[in-house]
Amino acid sequence: MCIASMAACGGSSSSPAAGSHSSTAPQSPSPTASPTAQLSNNQLLNSVVLSAAQVSSAGRPVTVSVQDGGTKLKGEATLDECRGTFPSESARRARLQVDYWDVSVYVASNEVVQYAGNGAQRAYSEIRQAMAHCPQRFSVGSGAALIGDKTVPRDPSLVTDQVTGVGRLQQAGGNSLWTANVFQYKGSLFSGVYAYAATKPLALDLAKKLGAMAAQKLDAAGS
Repeated sequence: MCIASMAACGGSSSSPAAGSHSSTAPQSPSPTASPTAQLSNNQLLNSVVLSAAQVSSAGRPVTVSVQDGGTKLKGEATLDECRGTFPSESARRARLQVDYWDVSVYVASNEVVQYAGNGAQRAYSEIRQAMAHCPQRFSVGSGAALIGDKTVPRDPSLVTDQVTGVGRLQQAGGNSLWTANVFQYKGSLFSGVYAYAATKPLALDLAKKLGAMAAQKLDAAGS
């Protein structure tokens, strides 16, 4: 998933609404019009991931790039919330995570995964359990912490198997921003939308808009 810090994700710690924050993170990656050329030939995941045009339609123009390690399974977690345990990680068959940028500002990320067998159903159960017992504050690596990661009411615009959480990301340098994460499962597929903003309402609004688009793509995939 990679919510520890923008540095850990290979990007900037800039808040989408508040402007740039100081960070030791590298420069934002060179954008591409489509992540397809950087991926393996997994057409299913390419068909499910949100495009730059879709994310731009939610409020601000963005470009898209594949996250460092965004197609790897080994050493790259999908579920890492709330100090939970997630045995379903071993059932992942393929994975793709892309980042959306407004120039040097990190706006959001979309992670899509295909599971083997009943892996997606297991993952859904695990994330619900973890979120239901989430600590008030927990480390997410690189000196950062997530504070008050709480679930919000179900959204009828999302698929049936859904969990949405929102919390404040306190970064190592003292800067903070809000993150809202929408987890959706359908058939063998998972789509996770991770949105960032300077305030809780802005983060939730963006995550819900992108989550609704992700739900449509999951429905269309029919997996």
